[in-house]
Amino acid sequence: MTKKTLAFLLALSMLLVTVVPAAAIIWGQEDGEDHPYVGLVVFDVDGTPSHRCSGTLLSETVFLTAGHCTVGTSGARVWFDAEVTDSSYPGSCGTGNCAEAVFIDTHPDYDDFATFPNTSDVGIVILETPHSVSTYGELPAVGALDGLD
Repeated sequence: MTKKTLAFLLALSMLLVTVVPAAAIIWGQEDGEDHPYVGLVVFDVDGTPSHRCSGTLLSETVFLTAGHCTVGTSGARVWFDAEVTDSSYPGSCGTGNCAEAVFIDTHPDYDDFATFPNTSDVGIVILETPHSVSTYGELPAVGALDGLD
């Protein structure tokens, strides 16, 4: 694997670890609608809601999350409300600010934390219907997080 690929995967993992959790809470306070690209995703295993994760909308249909969230799942839906009040949660999108997944994938090198650092803990969810927001999450440039090594 090339150094550029490893740097990209490390940067992507660091983004998931450092940026996504901070987007929902700032200094102990909810930030409301300040990060419209951050969503709550509910994953299904064998057709039944199983677990939740956060993630970042990178475009109208591409939602980035962790590989340990996507591995082994059979379906998903993503909510973009600061507070989910939809009565159909977590089983379907219903009438909320939600999008169903049409494709879920886990990085091919994901190894269930068998190695450290686990730069392949990356998952992707492709949404059935586009979700437009005022701004989208962005990946850091390759090498941007090298100083954290």
